[in-house]
Amino acid sequence: MATEVIMPALNPGQETGIFLEWLKQEGDSIEKGEPLMEVETDKANVEVEAPATGILSGISVKPGDEIQVGKVMAMILADGDSAPVSIKEDSSTQSEVSKKVVKDQIEISETLESPENITTKTIAASPKVKQYAKKEGIDLFTIKGSGPGGAIVMEDVLAIKSPKETEEKDFPTSKGWLLMAERLKHSWTTAPHFSIVRHLNAGKLMAYKNQVQENSAEKMTYTDLLIKLVSVSLKEHPRVNATLIDETIVKNSEINIGVAVATEEGLIVPVIHKANELNLDEITVLRKDLVARTQEGKLRSGDLDSGTFTISNLGMFDIDSFNAIINPPQSAILAVGRISDQVVAVDGQPTIRPMFTINLSFDHRVVDGARGAQFLQTLSNLIENPI
Repeated sequence: MATEVIMPALNPGQETGIFLEWLKQEGDSIEKGEPLMEVETDKANVEVEAPATGILSGISVKPGDEIQVGKVMAMILADGDSAPVSIKEDSSTQSEVSKKVVKDQIEISETLESPENITTKTIAASPKVKQYAKKEGIDLFTIKGSGPGGAIVMEDVLAIKSPKETEEKDFPTSKGWLLMAERLKHSWTTAPHFSIVRHLNAGKLMAYKNQVQENSAEKMTYTDLLIKLVSVSLKEHPRVNATLIDETIVKNSEINIGVAVATEEGLIVPVIHKANELNLDEITVLRKDLVARTQEGKLRSGDLDSGTFTISNLGMFDIDSFNAIINPPQSAILAVGRISDQVVAVDGQPTIRPMFTINLSFDHRVVDGARGAQFLQTLSNLIENPI
């Protein structure tokens, strides 16, 4: 039985997505769960897996199209299936397009031939890098890659000043960026933000991190520790982990922690699911993998789904403290500043201690001041006494 390939809803409230690229071609075999296409949402570029095993057929969209969620974009045919009449017609058109693509590729390859070795030169780069280079008018054939096996990474492309950049006065804005801006504007203007702050002694947290690191093969960060401690605190204070749907405060059955990651396209928030059920090593491995794939533009559907709380850590940029905007439909976000030596009073005497600041912003429709303070008190006690 043929399976429809539709534009998926990759985050709550998503109505459309920008189709970027097919990772398989018309007529290719594909396995269920194998990367099939890349789409752009208001949060990130995401690889979408195939919903079934079979043959890709009836492709009806092209890169750059804005597609309604639920619209059929292609079909995956099982053994013995034949494409519907409408799809066969589309396929014949696609065939003509494919012939032109092949012809163009032959022409390109001919210009790249050398007397010593007549081969077709290929570009080792991710779809996101290729898309960015095309948008900026950068010829990837002129760039020497610094990635594994000579692959061209985003840093290589950003080091090249494109002709387009010198001509434009304004910064290019993707549809994904505009959607993200609209979503955060909606959060800021509809959710009554309320913020509370704690200044904490990081001495025991630093000692605990060093102690755990001695027995772990994984390089742990303070963000990993905070993910664990936040998940423990959310289990004790489930209201902070809740979501407002219409006029009902819905208790979430899972504790899924989003981690804000900086990219060239802005902040993206991949999610560590069921964080409270993971140990520190498991959290570290998952966080490292998610951050790497986020920065490489290789996120998969599910990586951005179902977050219930977000941590945004700007300490690595020497930021002391900040208030973050809630990531809808969540009800709270924790903003984390850097650890720095500060003079504090201990037993009436000035003493230098490693201190840092955490700011909790929450939706006052879901969490009142007292509940927010109780959560932050629990988290602060765990941070200052993690052992």
